[in-house]
Amino acid sequence: MLHFILGPAGSGKTAIARRLLEKKREEGQDVMLLVPEQYSYETERAVLEQYGEAFFAGIQITSFARLPDAVFRRYGSKNGSRLDDTGRHILMSMALDDTQDYQQMLGGHAAGGELIRRLLLVEKEMKTCSLQPHDLSQAGKSCASSALREKAEETALILSAFEAYVQQSYLDPQDDLMRLCESLTEHPECFSGITLILDSFHGFTEQEYQVLQILMRRCKDLYITLCTDRMGLLPGDDSLFAPVCHTLAVLKNMASQNGIPIAVPQYLTDKPRYQNSELAFLADRFFRTGPQEYEGIPEHIHLLRAAGRYEECMAVGALIRRCVQEKGYRYRDITVIVRDENEYQNALQAAFDQYEIPVFLDRPASVESEPLIRLILAAFDCVQYGFRTDDVMAVLKCGLIPMSLEEIAAATGYANVFSFNKFFRRVEGLPPGLFRKSHYSYCIALKICLWHNFEMAEFPLYALSGYNKVLGFLINYL
Repeated sequence: MLHFILGPAGSGKTAIARRLLEKKREEGQDVMLLVPEQYSYETERAVLEQYGEAFFAGIQITSFARLPDAVFRRYGSKNGSRLDDTGRHILMSMALDDTQDYQQMLGGHAAGGELIRRLLLVEKEMKTCSLQPHDLSQAGKSCASSALREKAEETALILSAFEAYVQQSYLDPQDDLMRLCESLTEHPECFSGITLILDSFHGFTEQEYQVLQILMRRCKDLYITLCTDRMGLLPGDDSLFAPVCHTLAVLKNMASQNGIPIAVPQYLTDKPRYQNSELAFLADRFFRTGPQEYEGIPEHIHLLRAAGRYEECMAVGALIRRCVQEKGYRYRDITVIVRDENEYQNALQAAFDQYEIPVFLDRPASVESEPLIRLILAAFDCVQYGFRTDDVMAVLKCGLIPMSLEEIAAATGYANVFSFNKFFRRVEGLPPGLFRKSHYSYCIALKICLWHNFEMAEFPLYALSGYNKVLGFLINYL
């Protein structure tokens, strides 16, 4: 039987799902909780802390991303190497080369990496929607525009060639859910009679719908929580909960087609997440059109009209300080949320410094900004582009090379007068006097990029130990 648990955010849908998990487990039923991949770790930790290790060991908490692997480990799967992003890029480039004689619209862009990237995005989107290249070709034939029709046919041809390469010896992770459907069809006992609970989903892809259709027919009970305040979808509805209502309609139609009874939906109207009615009212009306006045005088929500960001942040700092000193709050209990961190970062830091507030700023940072990654990328650029001066200096200035600031400064001075790549092109025939002691600092800088060529010099290499041995090996290898 299919059960829906409906309610807006903060109404307790997840709490009910976990209580169902506990209840079904106590009744001796096999139960599985399915959540989005980004919530899987949080859910596992919460269930473990709430119910203990013994309970946690007897249930399954997984996601659509991990469910295929669990089934394949039990029943086996096809042999082949898993295709990664690099392999996908290479195979798409090969598919473009094989079909270049048939390319009229895309031929001028075939050599560019941007076209490969866009084709891979199209291929991924089609896999998510369970569409094949011939579906794109058929759709193109119905287009009124000849240019669009030709472009669709060429794209379908390239994707067919790409798919042929993949099928030869690779397993595409984007096909895992479709292979899961095949495995479930071959093994009808898999997940038979279990209680399945789906929580925190707003919608499903076409591949996930196909998996759900099979699970729906086998489960004893299927519970699905959805964030919506109503059951039906009105014509032309573009309100906040319209996408979720569409998901609800698709699931109901799927259950009807498979003869699965649908229980009376459980509507949740209370909002236990919010500790006062003001926050509950704000959460309920914030994204809705049309004003509605709150009855009463708000005591927990305050609006401040500041002259600028600095004054705004200073007021926030004063409020935090007052809450800690007068109301017994702890700094870790307080969160400051801003729309754009870059615009508020300096003002917030100044306010927190003035009021002596310890703060952790959650700033996203690119992995390429890390010294080791910058060293590796710069070292590869040295080899790929013939030791350009900028690439060599990026290696030297990453902070991980065992060189003093004086030596790096000397190498910088050398680079301002000479070109590193010109020197490397004639490194086999070194000019006389290059290794005089006056050139010692230059040689130290250059040997970082041509490690083995400096074995002929009469200067000892640095005795690298620990972490620097890894760097030395890397540069020596390159």
